[in-house]
Amino acid sequence: MLIHPEDKYSAAKILDLPSRTWPSKRLTTPPRWCSTDLRDGNQALANPMDHAKKLRFFKHLVECGFKEIEVAFPAASQTDFDFVRFLIDGRHIPADVTIQVMTQSRSDLIDRTMQVLQGAPKAIVHLYNATAPVFREVVFQQSKAETIAMAVRGAKQIKALCDKQPDTHWTFEYSPETFCFTEADFALEICEAVASVWQPSEDRPLILNLPTTVEVNTPNVFADQIEYFMMQFSCLDHITVSVHPHNDRGTGVATAEMAIFLDGFLFMASIYFVAVGKSGQALFVSVGNMIVQLPFLFILPRFLGSEGVWLSVPLSNIAFTMIVLPMLLMNLKALMKQHRSENTQMIKKAAVTS
Repeated sequence: MLIHPEDKYSAAKILDLPSRTWPSKRLTTPPRWCSTDLRDGNQALANPMDHAKKLRFFKHLVECGFKEIEVAFPAASQTDFDFVRFLIDGRHIPADVTIQVMTQSRSDLIDRTMQVLQGAPKAIVHLYNATAPVFREVVFQQSKAETIAMAVRGAKQIKALCDKQPDTHWTFEYSPETFCFTEADFALEICEAVASVWQPSEDRPLILNLPTTVEVNTPNVFADQIEYFMMQFSCLDHITVSVHPHNDRGTGVATAEMAIFLDGFLFMASIYFVAVGKSGQALFVSVGNMIVQLPFLFILPRFLGSEGVWLSVPLSNIAFTMIVLPMLLMNLKALMKQHRSENTQMIKKAAVTS
């Protein structure tokens, strides 16, 4: 077990951007939305949607007003491939809606992805490769130059395949995956390289998507990263800068706050019992708070995996609070009764004396 787990990872880098302007800006027009539920949301499900459910969901997203919908990762499975073909061949895509598909920067996957889009009136092809140091150095064992080359090869291949299908109105999208903990200057460099390949124009625009793949910092830091990117990029003509924020810190923060609140209650209960001379109850609360976590830590991970580990602390605190709270209320009630009795005795004694 790590003695100091907080030292295991180095702190995320934070930009020094005193010239930031975003705090004073206001949204005056609706954002341009792209739904990723059918792809990003579906792949996260324990039991992904089948063909019929995906079609129903697609129609629902259209009814909601989405004009850009990422429908699949077609090279990932035959089910996803067939679904995209069904949408195109069955003419289920409204004229004002653009479908989007995603692919890694691998030649075989790009070929498969472009194959599925034959005959589509318009489409967004979303290419990505991981750019952060941990992926470059540990996962792929690539240099910065090799990482850029991978993205450029993918962009060139997609452009060549798009040229073979001139009847489709193409938009190219590129994501430096793990942007939020990629070096700011390297993210700029690789996006500049991809843009120089695609040569964005009014007929063939480019989307540069900057995702918080794994949240490693607070939202204000991400805002600084976006503003710095837009300030430093050479030319943003016919380029849309997009963001794809993940929510892995959302429930984690809520759970942590809940655990801290309940731990705070149990800590105060222990201190209270010490203050009123109930050392046995104080010891029970302090030791019990640790012991009661053990069955939760043993049972929950067996059914919920790593999620069970995180849930063990707040749930065990809730359970133990249900035990400690009645003890605390009973002691407070007895203490108040004793206090009233002592006050009554003092009043009677004072009356007799007078």
